[in-house]
Amino acid sequence: DFFKGSFILTYSGLFPSFLYQIKLLDSKHLLVLLLFVWAVDVSSYYLGKALGKTPFFPKLSPKKTWEGFLGGLIAGVFIFYLLSGKSILYGVFMVILAVMGDLFKSFIKRQVGIKDFSHTLGEHGGFVDRFDSLLFVSPFYLWVIR
Repeated sequence: DFFKGSFILTYSGLFPSFLYQIKLLDSKHLLVLLLFVWAVDVSSYYLGKALGKTPFFPKLSPKKTWEGFLGGLIAGVFIFYLLSGKSILYGVFMVILAVMGDLFKSFIKRQVGIKDFSHTLGEHGGFVDRFDSLLFVSPFYLWVIR
């Protein structure tokens, strides 16, 4: 119960506070972060669907592939560098954090026994499914822009 309570407070309270701090610094930074995360998610999804053959983490998320990961990595680093002008290495680390956030949310969904939190966005799941990566990346991105 203590672990579950701590997790809920961290995930639903602490992580979103980083997004708020980013917004306070400059709304442009929040837009850069959103575009970065969505580039990683969308590129991973479509390239993985089109070219994916090699499973990435089959027990957590059976449809994720290495090919999708590489597509998301390239798109994410490109968008991050283009929009922020920051180091490519920061972009690589942010992609890794974004994927970790996505896999973590997949872990939660497997524990609960569901595929997506909703079907509002069709094959992409629901709005909550779009923010899993964002929450994991936001603390590091805040550090980068400060």
